[in-house]
Amino acid sequence: MGALATITSKVRGRYRGLVLSVAALVLISGCYNHGCGCINVPVAVADEFFFQWNGEFHHHFDSVEYLWENSLLDAYVHFEGFDFSGSVRVDIYDGLNTLIYSGEFIGFGGYFEAKTVTGLGFFNPWYVVITSEDVSGNVTLTLD
Repeated sequence: MGALATITSKVRGRYRGLVLSVAALVLISGCYNHGCGCINVPVAVADEFFFQWNGEFHHHFDSVEYLWENSLLDAYVHFEGFDFSGSVRVDIYDGLNTLIYSGEFIGFGGYFEAKTVTGLGFFNPWYVVITSEDVSGNVTLTLD
């Protein structure tokens, strides 16, 4: 727990809770990959103004839905992948089950970055649906 205390003592302000959440997820995830990180185990972290989904993948196929309680009317969507190949589809629905964002990110083995904006969404919570098809590489999706 000393390492966790060292990490959090260096982080101030808004992201302190985020760092604690990520550290707790990593410590209790049960992923034992000899210190090389978890492969095909995405981590999702969210607060009122921020949602992040990331991981290291190797031929990953999955479809997951996250419930995101937020205070936003719209959000910036930032997708980044290193050595990214495959397809990641992101659909976001507001509390009325209206589709406010739909995007597909396709990589061919290199660096990939995309920045877009969602439509206006009303009523909490938002539903973030992420579908991965044969995804490899380090991938991060951020909504804020």
